[in-house]
Amino acid sequence: MLPIVIDRVSEHHFISSWLKAGNEHGRLLVVDLGMNAGEFSREIMRRYPNTRMVAVEANPDLALASRYSPNLRCYNYAIASENGPVTFGVDRVNSTASSLDLTSDHSETVTVEGVQFSELLQRAEIDGEVIDMLKIDIEGSELELFERTADRVLSNVRQISVEFHAFINPDHEPRIAKILRRMTSLNFHCIDFTTNFQDVLMINKSLGLSRLNQYDTAKLSLIKYTWGLKRKLATVLH
Repeated sequence: MLPIVIDRVSEHHFISSWLKAGNEHGRLLVVDLGMNAGEFSREIMRRYPNTRMVAVEANPDLALASRYSPNLRCYNYAIASENGPVTFGVDRVNSTASSLDLTSDHSETVTVEGVQFSELLQRAEIDGEVIDMLKIDIEGSELELFERTADRVLSNVRQISVEFHAFINPDHEPRIAKILRRMTSLNFHCIDFTTNFQDVLMINKSLGLSRLNQYDTAKLSLIKYTWGLKRKLATVLH
Protein backbone atom coordinates (compact mmCIF):
# COMPACT_ATOMS: atom_id res chain seq x y z
CA MET A 1 0.00 0.00 0.00
CA LEU A 2 1.13 3.56 -0.68
CA PRO A 3 2.27 5.66 2.25
CA ILE A 4 0.24 8.74 3.13
CA VAL A 5 2.30 11.77 2.08
CA ILE A 6 0.76 15.21 2.57
CA ASP A 7 1.68 18.37 0.67
CA ARG A 8 0.23 21.85 0.27
CA VAL A 9 -0.29 24.16 -2.70
CA SER A 10 -1.89 27.62 -2.44
CA GLU A 11 -2.97 26.99 1.16
CA HIS A 12 -4.67 23.68 0.25
CA HIS A 13 -3.46 20.40 1.76
CA PHE A 14 -3.80 17.14 -0.17
CA ILE A 15 -2.39 13.60 -0.33
CA SER A 16 0.43 14.01 -2.81
CA SER A 17 1.36 10.30 -2.84
CA TRP A 18 -2.04 9.49 -4.36
CA LEU A 19 -1.59 12.09 -7.11
CA LYS A 20 1.95 10.88 -7.78
CA ALA A 21 0.74 7.29 -8.16
CA GLY A 22 -2.06 8.34 -10.51
CA ASN A 23 0.34 10.45 -12.55
CA GLU A 24 2.69 7.50 -12.99
CA HIS A 25 -0.08 5.19 -14.16
CA GLY A 26 -1.97 7.45 -16.53
CA ARG A 27 -3.94 10.66 -16.49
CA LEU A 28 -5.17 12.32 -13.33
CA LEU A 29 -8.49 14.13 -13.17
CA VAL A 30 -8.37 17.23 -10.96
CA VAL A 31 -11.20 19.76 -10.64
CA ASP A 32 -10.39 23.30 -9.46
CA LEU A 33 -13.43 25.32 -8.38
CA GLY A 34 -12.46 28.94 -7.91
CA MET A 35 -9.36 28.89 -10.08
CA ASN A 36 -8.71 32.63 -9.69
CA ALA A 37 -5.44 33.47 -11.48
CA GLY A 38 -4.57 29.78 -11.78
CA GLU A 39 -1.75 29.39 -9.26
CA PHE A 40 -3.09 26.11 -7.88
CA SER A 41 -3.94 24.60 -11.28
CA ARG A 42 -0.60 25.49 -12.85
CA GLU A 43 1.41 24.13 -9.93
CA ILE A 44 -0.51 20.84 -9.85
CA MET A 45 -0.02 20.42 -13.60
CA ARG A 46 3.68 21.24 -13.24
CA ARG A 47 4.16 18.63 -10.53
CA TYR A 48 1.96 16.02 -12.17
CA PRO A 49 2.27 16.41 -15.96
CA ASN A 50 -0.41 13.81 -16.73
CA THR A 51 -3.09 15.88 -15.00
CA ARG A 52 -6.32 16.60 -16.84
CA MET A 53 -7.51 19.82 -15.17
CA VAL A 54 -11.11 21.02 -15.24
CA ALA A 55 -11.38 24.47 -13.71
CA VAL A 56 -14.11 27.01 -13.02
CA GLU A 57 -13.59 30.74 -12.62
CA ALA A 58 -16.43 33.29 -12.49
CA ASN A 59 -14.26 36.33 -13.22
CA PRO A 60 -14.41 36.57 -17.05
CA ASP A 61 -10.95 38.13 -17.42
CA LEU A 62 -9.22 35.48 -15.30
CA ALA A 63 -11.09 32.65 -17.00
CA LEU A 64 -10.21 33.92 -20.47
CA ALA A 65 -6.51 34.24 -19.58
CA SER A 66 -6.29 30.52 -18.72
CA ARG A 67 -8.61 29.09 -21.33
CA TYR A 68 -5.92 27.92 -23.72
CA SER A 69 -3.44 26.37 -21.29
CA PRO A 70 -2.44 22.80 -22.22
CA ASN A 71 -4.40 20.07 -20.41
CA LEU A 72 -6.67 22.70 -18.85
CA ARG A 73 -10.33 23.36 -19.59
CA CYS A 74 -11.47 26.50 -17.81
CA TYR A 75 -15.18 27.33 -17.70
CA ASN A 76 -16.37 30.88 -17.07
CA TYR A 77 -19.10 29.78 -14.65
CA ALA A 78 -20.00 30.52 -11.07
CA ILE A 79 -20.75 27.47 -8.94
CA ALA A 80 -24.20 28.30 -7.63
CA SER A 81 -27.18 26.78 -5.85
CA GLU A 82 -29.25 26.82 -9.06
CA ASN A 83 -28.53 26.79 -12.79
CA GLY A 84 -29.01 30.14 -14.52
CA PRO A 85 -27.55 33.67 -14.76
CA VAL A 86 -26.14 35.13 -11.53
CA THR A 87 -24.61 38.45 -10.57
CA PHE A 88 -20.97 38.15 -9.57
CA GLY A 89 -19.05 40.84 -7.73
CA VAL A 90 -15.55 41.48 -9.09
CA ASP A 91 -12.87 42.96 -6.86
CA ARG A 92 -10.23 44.49 -9.13
CA VAL A 93 -7.83 45.15 -6.26
CA ASN A 94 -8.03 41.69 -4.66
CA SER A 95 -9.34 39.08 -7.07
CA THR A 96 -9.56 36.46 -4.30
CA ALA A 97 -12.31 38.57 -2.69
CA SER A 98 -14.56 38.39 -5.77
CA SER A 99 -17.74 36.45 -4.99
CA LEU A 100 -21.49 36.01 -5.35
CA ASP A 101 -21.85 37.73 -1.98
CA LEU A 102 -22.85 41.24 -3.07
CA THR A 103 -22.88 42.57 0.49
CA SER A 104 -19.11 43.01 0.20
CA ASP A 105 -17.46 45.97 -1.52
CA HIS A 106 -16.68 45.19 -5.16
CA SER A 107 -15.25 47.29 -7.95
CA GLU A 108 -17.96 46.12 -10.34
CA THR A 109 -20.50 43.39 -11.00
CA VAL A 110 -20.88 41.09 -13.99
CA THR A 111 -23.50 38.59 -15.05
CA VAL A 112 -22.16 35.07 -15.48
CA GLU A 113 -23.71 31.66 -15.90
CA GLY A 114 -24.34 29.91 -12.62
CA VAL A 115 -24.21 26.10 -12.55
CA GLN A 116 -24.62 23.50 -9.88
CA PHE A 117 -21.63 21.22 -9.35
CA SER A 118 -23.42 18.19 -10.79
CA GLU A 119 -24.33 20.21 -13.89
CA LEU A 120 -20.69 21.23 -14.34
CA LEU A 121 -19.64 17.57 -14.36
CA GLN A 122 -22.16 16.83 -17.10
CA ARG A 123 -21.11 19.79 -19.24
CA ALA A 124 -17.44 18.88 -18.83
CA GLU A 125 -18.31 15.28 -19.77
CA ILE A 126 -16.75 13.86 -16.61
CA ASP A 127 -19.95 12.85 -14.82
CA GLY A 128 -19.38 9.34 -13.49
CA GLU A 129 -15.58 9.53 -13.66
CA VAL A 130 -13.57 9.25 -10.47
CA ILE A 131 -12.14 12.66 -9.60
CA ASP A 132 -8.68 12.27 -8.10
CA MET A 133 -8.83 15.64 -6.38
CA LEU A 134 -11.43 18.36 -5.98
CA LYS A 135 -10.23 21.74 -4.79
CA ILE A 136 -12.93 24.20 -3.66
CA ASP A 137 -12.37 27.90 -2.96
CA ILE A 138 -15.55 29.70 -4.00
CA GLU A 139 -15.99 32.36 -1.32
CA GLY A 140 -18.92 30.96 0.64
CA SER A 141 -20.76 29.13 -2.14
CA GLU A 142 -19.15 25.88 -0.96
CA LEU A 143 -21.97 25.48 1.56
CA GLU A 144 -24.65 25.18 -1.12
CA LEU A 145 -22.38 22.93 -3.17
CA PHE A 146 -22.19 20.34 -0.40
CA GLU A 147 -25.80 20.75 0.64
CA ARG A 148 -27.21 20.34 -2.87
CA THR A 149 -24.87 17.72 -4.36
CA ALA A 150 -26.03 14.10 -4.29
CA ASP A 151 -24.18 11.48 -2.26
CA ARG A 152 -23.23 9.50 -5.37
CA VAL A 153 -21.42 12.53 -6.84
CA LEU A 154 -19.44 13.37 -3.71
CA SER A 155 -18.60 9.71 -3.17
CA ASN A 156 -16.90 9.65 -6.59
CA VAL A 157 -14.08 11.94 -5.41
CA ARG A 158 -10.89 10.55 -3.84
CA GLN A 159 -10.03 13.69 -1.88
CA ILE A 160 -11.53 17.14 -1.43
CA SER A 161 -9.56 20.18 -0.29
CA VAL A 162 -11.94 22.99 0.64
CA GLU A 163 -11.70 26.46 2.08
CA PHE A 164 -14.77 27.21 4.17
CA HIS A 165 -15.37 30.85 5.01
CA ALA A 166 -16.31 30.76 8.68
CA PHE A 167 -13.32 33.06 9.30
CA ILE A 168 -15.34 35.77 7.51
CA ASN A 169 -18.84 34.53 8.38
CA PRO A 170 -18.86 32.75 11.79
CA ASP A 171 -22.59 32.06 11.34
CA HIS A 172 -21.54 29.43 8.74
CA GLU A 173 -20.16 27.14 11.45
CA PRO A 174 -23.37 25.16 12.19
CA ARG A 175 -23.81 24.41 8.48
CA ILE A 176 -20.15 23.42 8.18
CA ALA A 177 -20.48 21.06 11.14
CA LYS A 178 -23.50 19.44 9.50
CA ILE A 179 -21.59 19.06 6.21
CA LEU A 180 -18.66 17.40 7.98
CA ARG A 181 -21.01 14.96 9.71
CA ARG A 182 -22.53 14.08 6.37
CA MET A 183 -19.16 13.58 4.71
CA THR A 184 -18.07 11.36 7.60
CA SER A 185 -21.20 9.27 7.07
CA LEU A 186 -20.12 8.87 3.42
CA ASN A 187 -16.85 7.31 4.67
CA PHE A 188 -14.67 10.41 4.39
CA HIS A 189 -12.04 11.23 6.98
CA CYS A 190 -12.17 15.00 7.52
CA ILE A 191 -9.34 17.01 9.04
CA ASP A 192 -9.12 20.78 9.50
CA PHE A 193 -5.52 21.98 9.17
CA THR A 194 -6.54 25.33 10.68
CA THR A 195 -8.73 26.28 13.64
CA ASN A 196 -11.53 27.85 11.60
CA PHE A 197 -12.19 25.42 8.69
CA GLN A 198 -10.08 27.47 6.28
CA ASP A 199 -8.15 24.42 5.03
CA VAL A 200 -10.17 21.21 5.35
CA LEU A 201 -9.09 17.97 3.70
CA MET A 202 -11.72 15.25 3.15
CA ILE A 203 -10.25 11.83 2.37
CA ASN A 204 -12.50 9.22 0.77
CA LYS A 205 -11.57 5.96 2.49
CA SER A 206 -13.69 3.98 0.01
CA LEU A 207 -11.62 5.21 -2.98
CA GLY A 208 -8.29 5.56 -1.21
CA LEU A 209 -5.05 4.29 -2.70
CA SER A 210 -3.82 3.77 0.86
CA ARG A 211 -5.54 2.17 3.82
CA LEU A 212 -6.23 4.93 6.31
CA ASN A 213 -5.49 3.24 9.63
CA GLN A 214 -4.93 4.60 13.13
CA TYR A 215 -1.27 5.26 12.35
CA ASP A 216 -2.20 7.35 9.31
CA THR A 217 -4.85 9.39 11.14
CA ALA A 218 -2.34 10.08 13.92
CA LYS A 219 0.19 11.13 11.28
CA LEU A 220 -2.36 13.54 9.77
CA SER A 221 -3.00 15.07 13.18
CA LEU A 222 0.74 15.50 13.72
CA ILE A 223 1.08 17.24 10.34
CA LYS A 224 -1.83 19.50 11.26
CA TYR A 225 -0.20 20.66 14.48
CA THR A 226 3.20 21.02 12.80
CA TRP A 227 1.73 23.34 10.17
CA GLY A 228 -0.09 25.26 12.89
CA LEU A 229 3.15 25.75 14.81
CA LYS A 230 4.90 26.94 11.64
CA ARG A 231 2.16 29.49 11.03
CA LYS A 232 2.42 30.82 14.59
CA LEU A 233 6.21 31.06 14.36
CA ALA A 234 5.93 32.90 11.03
CA THR A 235 3.52 35.38 12.62
CA VAL A 236 5.84 36.00 15.56
CA LEU A 237 8.92 36.42 13.35
CA HIS A 238 7.13 38.95 11.14
